[in-house]
Amino acid sequence: MGWWKVQETEDVVSDEVFSILRVATKEVAERYEREFGRPPSRSEWQRLIHDALEPVEELESTEVESLFVENSRPCAVEITLESIDKTK
Repeated sequence: MGWWKVQETEDVVSDEVFSILRVATKEVAERYEREFGRPPSRSEWQRLIHDALEPVEELESTEVESLFVENSRPCAVEITLESIDKTK
């Protein structure tokens, strides 16, 4: 697994974490296709991601540091969806 710095920031990303997120997004899209016959809309993705980033009460204790450090949790998520040319 490799970690890379996000250009002009102190943030880092990794190929393994990307792969986990990729699998999860595919599973969500497949569930929407099965249930509704369509992929999730932009607003559905935004709501899902927003809700997923909310702290989970059970994870916060005096023994375990919160997943989100005070004032560092994202306050907004911008999602850009692009069409993929599947003929390539």
